[in-house]
Amino acid sequence: MCELIGQRAPELKVGDVILARIQGADFDQPIGFYRQMKMDESTNTTKHSYVSAIQLFEEHWGMYPVRKVAVGITQLMKEDEYQLQPPRISMSFLTMLMEM
Repeated sequence: MCELIGQRAPELKVGDVILARIQGADFDQPIGFYRQMKMDESTNTTKHSYVSAIQLFEEHWGMYPVRKVAVGITQLMKEDEYQLQPPRISMSFLTMLMEM
């Protein structure tokens, strides 16, 4: 499924929100989930999509039988236009710099 995300994403586009959905197999007691997660950085690669989707499934799926599984990526933008994230700086590092 994650390979299809990379193939279906328009060329030179990246996304930064992964979504995962599971619908339970029991029609009498409908269970399931639909969750989204913002990834650390924008991507259109299979590996990043897969790792993020697995994280969502591990957190929210109760190991019950399923009849429908969906994975997607949203917040698409052109690869050359997305904003790079500044590195995260810890307070201890900032304190050390101020003491210099």
